[in-house]
Amino acid sequence: MEFTTIFHYFEVKHQTVLDYPQAIRSALKPFLASTSFTITNENTLKQRIDLNSSSDYYKIISLHDRTVFRCEESLESLLSPSALVGELFFDLISKLIEAQAIGKPLHVLHYSIVLKKVDCSSELEVANKIRERYFTPELDKLSSDYTSFHIDITEKKYDEGHISAYRIGPFNYRDIIEANGYEVMRESSLLEIRESFFEYLEIKLFNDIQSTSLNFSYYKKLTQQAIDKANEVWKI
Repeated sequence: MEFTTIFHYFEVKHQTVLDYPQAIRSALKPFLASTSFTITNENTLKQRIDLNSSSDYYKIISLHDRTVFRCEESLESLLSPSALVGELFFDLISKLIEAQAIGKPLHVLHYSIVLKKVDCSSELEVANKIRERYFTPELDKLSSDYTSFHIDITEKKYDEGHISAYRIGPFNYRDIIEANGYEVMRESSLLEIRESFFEYLEIKLFNDIQSTSLNFSYYKKLTQQAIDKANEVWKI
């Protein structure tokens, strides 16, 4: 693997149940007993519960209309049967559906930001390498002084309820991570990305979903799709 996953989350968007604040607390009780957690806007429809693990660098977030798994593991490691997303998250989702603490699943979003380290000595050099691959000579002239830009590629299959969106560009920690309010938990990742130069690839896989399809096998298919796209972009 020649790229680094710096940010990943998997979001299940679902219908809201009317008694969400009480129903979710009851359904989550076994999980709350075994992990640290925080609750904000308690006993309101805006209630948010964060299940945290600083040692394993993952977080599960429960909101009235979505449940999110957030981690900083490599995409390849998330294919393993022992990955926390398989052992913990989908077990949690199934129990929440069974307890009617969340409504019918509607959509999923598989989202990742991956980085590829490049042998460059400046942000401008990184930007020039990307322009060489994607820009026409005319467009290159118009943007030759820019180091902060991105290229968007969107693939839509409305009949299948599927949208794939990719964003490629020079990586700047301030513009990509801080500006979006993302939280990077690994200190080692912070140190490396601030001392080196990278290209970044943002991958969004958005799909309609049925409850029966919402399982670890389905998640692995999306994860492999993300890996394949990174390999294709960087010809790994």
